[in-house]
Amino acid sequence: MNYFTLPFVVSSLLNLTGVKNNNIVCEFNPTNKVNYVKLLTDFNDNRFILYEMDKSYAIYQVTDGEKLFLEGSYESNSIYSKYLDEELFYLGPGRYFRKKTDTTITDLFDNKSYDIQKFDKYGFQVKNENTYNISPLSSGPGNDFDPNTYVDTNGYRVIEYADYFKRLYKFPNNYLGTCGLVSLSMILTYLDTFYNDDFVENITYFYTKYNSETGEQTGAGSDFIIDKGEANFTTSSKAGLNIVKEMPGPTQAFHDYLFDKYMHYNPVFQWFANEGYPMADAELINTFNDYVSANCSHLSSNIKIESGIMFDVIGNIYRKINENVPVIAVVTQSFKPNGDKLSGGHDPIIYGYKDGYLLAHFGWRPGYTNYTTTILGSYTLYAYVSFEYTGYHKHSENITMKEGLRDRALCGCGFVYDIC
Repeated sequence: MNYFTLPFVVSSLLNLTGVKNNNIVCEFNPTNKVNYVKLLTDFNDNRFILYEMDKSYAIYQVTDGEKLFLEGSYESNSIYSKYLDEELFYLGPGRYFRKKTDTTITDLFDNKSYDIQKFDKYGFQVKNENTYNISPLSSGPGNDFDPNTYVDTNGYRVIEYADYFKRLYKFPNNYLGTCGLVSLSMILTYLDTFYNDDFVENITYFYTKYNSETGEQTGAGSDFIIDKGEANFTTSSKAGLNIVKEMPGPTQAFHDYLFDKYMHYNPVFQWFANEGYPMADAELINTFNDYVSANCSHLSSNIKIESGIMFDVIGNIYRKINENVPVIAVVTQSFKPNGDKLSGGHDPIIYGYKDGYLLAHFGWRPGYTNYTTTILGSYTLYAYVSFEYTGYHKHSENITMKEGLRDRALCGCGFVYDIC
């Protein structure tokens, strides 16, 4: 489906909810007149107008009688088109709901039903073409769950292997706007290193090279999809991450392998972000599942995938951290503790929290640790996704050590053994 943001040619026929110019003629088809006009709302008193045409649609935000174009398609009607006689709700591109009963609403994408009270005061509003918000904004102290043993030196409640993400500077670049793939490649390498060595077969793959300063393509190459880590040599059969000099991480080849073969992205979000290949919860899950199906399907029955949108996302992130599971957060905007803007839409890996702050590997600037311990002071959370492995353990060879002719491996679990 092709989505567009180009301006419409507009002619005024009638006035609905105080908004003029309801008959829209798409530039791509001058004869394509409006067949149906529908008022949409969010859960915080914001209003939107849906125009259904012949195999096309457009949604506008309505503010003080003024319209701002939000999304549309010139090849298909909207997902709302089958429910135009019902009460419909809109929370921005990709989040479409209809009222099912007096107390429940249904997500039109996945047909899941939710208690409508959980959405109270949730709203979507575009300030201008570059600034938008899904309210409420999450910040402040939050409600920390019961503390347990994994707390770092800065007082953050973290996952057991938080040191991996803190020190992980080997990861792909994000020049194409593929932050979801960067995070997924790190999660897969993490699972392969600490839980089961079958998650990633360390094949070689062709990849695109980029200039680290300009982001311009400079050629192509071939590389293993995991760059192995290195540890100080020990004769012991047990060791911790403290002896690791370099953490193993995904390469650009891993990113391009996922990009070429398995990536799902949301074209509605793509125009809204104005660049890149945005991935929300569904796209992250579908990409992960397609990769697992093709590369390590025997593990799939022992993989627990959890996700959620909007309401209580922060509470679920806290819970997963308490369960020692890192989370990919889909944020629409984030700010540093001092209030400075950190990002717009992004998919960082969250592995710790404290007093409402989130500790994240932000997936920026590979080769350095500048953004591996990023603190999000306030943020708008759109969704979260976690991938947890619950099956048998298989030792990993992603971290190696060498002394003379003797080669050994340190599994993420701490077991040290000779490599045959």
